[in-house]
Amino acid sequence: SDGGARQAPRLFAASLDTTVSAWDSAANTSVGLLEGHHQPVLSLAVSRRSLLTGSIDRSVREWDLKTLRELRTHHQPEFVAPVFSLAAGDGGAFFSGS
Repeated sequence: SDGGARQAPRLFAASLDTTVSAWDSAANTSVGLLEGHHQPVLSLAVSRRSLLTGSIDRSVREWDLKTLRELRTHHQPEFVAPVFSLAAGDGGAFFSGS
């Protein structure tokens, strides 16, 4: 348990350098750098528990919002173009646009 402490609001910034920067928006300080994509990151979506990132490398990666650790990578053969858009749905579903 986190003792009821609330996590500070986070801001995420996708980058052409293949990373996503995470910031504490209240303190305006960096709290992490998410690395894993092999080409520039083009899209972001946030759900209750995770951040989704989409890239030119045709993958969608899911990251834990608290730890900023990668949970899983979705790289399906049917992703034939960069992931230009993402939306997070209920129950862990996500939607991507290429």
